[in-house]
Amino acid sequence: MAYHPVCFSGDEESTCFYCKRGTAQLRPGWRLSNGGYAQLCDECASAYEDGTFCETYHPNADGWRNCNTCQKLLHCGCIMSAHAFVVLDFGGVSCMDCSRNDFIQNSYHGAEFKSPERFPLYDQCLAAETKKELQKTSEKLPPISFY
Repeated sequence: MAYHPVCFSGDEESTCFYCKRGTAQLRPGWRLSNGGYAQLCDECASAYEDGTFCETYHPNADGWRNCNTCQKLLHCGCIMSAHAFVVLDFGGVSCMDCSRNDFIQNSYHGAEFKSPERFPLYDQCLAAETKKELQKTSEKLPPISFY
């Protein structure tokens, strides 16, 4: 297949998605809503890959939060750092390092103490007791009458 020599010669300058500087070579950055990736110059791509993009290029922007565990600053209001944190069920955020550590610790203890295979009849017994209690309670209630 033949390509147009001007388009694929490698001599054309491309523009960085973020800083708009012309560069001969672009590198992929964060994922865009269209499914592609932001094409970045070496300087912007290096900051993104090092995890310092937000601190470097927009430290005064809105959306900065502290990790609930280590207090590291995370830029939650930014697509460029969406991969760097986890939103917690009880509120707040956790950086990926702390999130991984918590997952590993909880997985270890969970397998040891909370495994359903270890107590196979527990759920069945609990369900039977709950059913008996509900039956007793419903027997005490007056019948429902429809007017």
